Amino acid sequence: SVIHPPGDWWTREYGMQQPVFGWWSIAWGVVCEILYFPITIALYEESKRVSCYKIMLWLAVIDIVAILANSIFFGILLIKGYVFCTDPWFVWLVGCIGLGMWCGASINCLLLVTNRLFELLNYQHFTQSRTTLYLMFTSVYMFYFTFLTPPILTNAKEKGMFFDPFIGPANLEKFVNWPHTANNLLIVMATAALYISLCVVLVMKQIWDMQTNLS
Repeated sequence: SVIHPPGDWWTREYGMQQPVFGWWSIAWGVVCEILYFPITIALYEESKRVSCYKIMLWLAVIDIVAILANSIFFGILLIKGYVFCTDPWFVWLVGCIGLGMWCGASINCLLLVTNRLFELLNYQHFTQSRTTLYLMFTSVYMFYFTFLTPPILTNAKEKGMFFDPFIGPANLEKFVNWPHTANNLLIVMATAALYISLCVVLVMKQIWDMQTNLS
């Protein structure tokens, strides 16, 4: 059998150029990045005073990087019809960033809802210094997924990102990212639990305020 080096042969054999979807992905990403610019400035000014805005600012930065990878660079790969073996390093880098930013946004969303829950409970735990420390911990979590777990790989023919590069026979056991699966399960369960708690506390506070006003 012939071993082919990375290059256009892999695109011809396994890829497919997707100009319409690719340009749409790039255009959408550019629009989102432009809209994020004034939002980030506003969040930066507020983040100096209020801890929740500091978390939202970091979430905005993560989203900006995620959109760059998962929308703009992804669109470029679709236009060119790339698969993993066309340009392994570039496809790998885009996939690492895309996966890492998703997991980083997930854990920081949990941090944000925890922050709001503590505020409703009048528990002044999230000082500026503590918030910065928590953001450092969530950043370590994000960088772990970015660099130390299998990335998602763009496949232009399938118009998506997958752990399996779709080169040769499919192997679900080989091309899997169990930490990513655990992250997704954690986020679903923890988000549901925290938001239910948030709603319960909010309703209880409203009932308490109504009773206080009546008395």
